[in-house]
Amino acid sequence: MQKNTVLLVDDDKFTRQVYKLYFEKHGYVIKEATNGNDATRLLDTNPEISVVLLDLLMPMHDGFNFLQNFSQTSANPAHDFKVILVTGLDEDEYRNNVMVKNIDTSKVEGYFNKPVDLKELCEAVDGLHNN
Repeated sequence: MQKNTVLLVDDDKFTRQVYKLYFEKHGYVIKEATNGNDATRLLDTNPEISVVLLDLLMPMHDGFNFLQNFSQTSANPAHDFKVILVTGLDEDEYRNNVMVKNIDTSKVEGYFNKPVDLKELCEAVDGLHNN
């Protein structure tokens, strides 16, 4: 059975290291990006990525820009992935930003506030792979 590949998008190196160790221990292949631009490039070249763990607040190309980019290119079969938001931004602020920026959130399957219980996050990712 092929391992599942997850893209972790977060500007914080320590967060990426902790999540990567946890998910690899649970059988996942982890790709890392420090911002939305890097994430877009990785998705373009790694169609096996099935889940994106996305921080919303990052310098340069943030999570909102990332979502907006893929809402405009969602017909591309190479971009068949689901998103779980992992952010310090509260859900009301997220919804306001989505509404104001008119972002399609159809790829978003979950929302976790930092600090995250990694067991719960991994279970959410497992659930997306079992659907």
